[in-house]
Amino acid sequence: MNPNIISKAISKAVEAKSEKTHEGYIMVNIRPGEKVSAMLDVLSHLNGKTPSEIIGQALSGKLAEYAASSPDHGSAILDALEQVMTDHGNPHENSALGILKKEGLVKISNPFIAKVALPKKK
Repeated sequence: MNPNIISKAISKAVEAKSEKTHEGYIMVNIRPGEKVSAMLDVLSHLNGKTPSEIIGQALSGKLAEYAASSPDHGSAILDALEQVMTDHGNPHENSALGILKKEGLVKISNPFIAKVALPKKK
């Protein structure tokens, strides 16, 4: 039997089990190569943050930048912000929503009932 066929079968079985156990979403684990891992270790050491924090902040910044790039994203941003506030309270300051709040692109008028709005244009 071809080893390629066996690996594909195992991969499909693991994926099927993963889909069943995570109720609608799949977890993906990505392992960087040696060079990327070494670079992340250096950046981590220089910044005093874990590699996860460095990557998370970079992704959050880019996501906030993208969300703010068009007024068409306004309702999705507000829906996400209301959901986060309902589930967890105020968004973390380094999250995409926290960055948008810090920059004044969203306004939380009542944090206790998750009432949010886009600031009015002057």
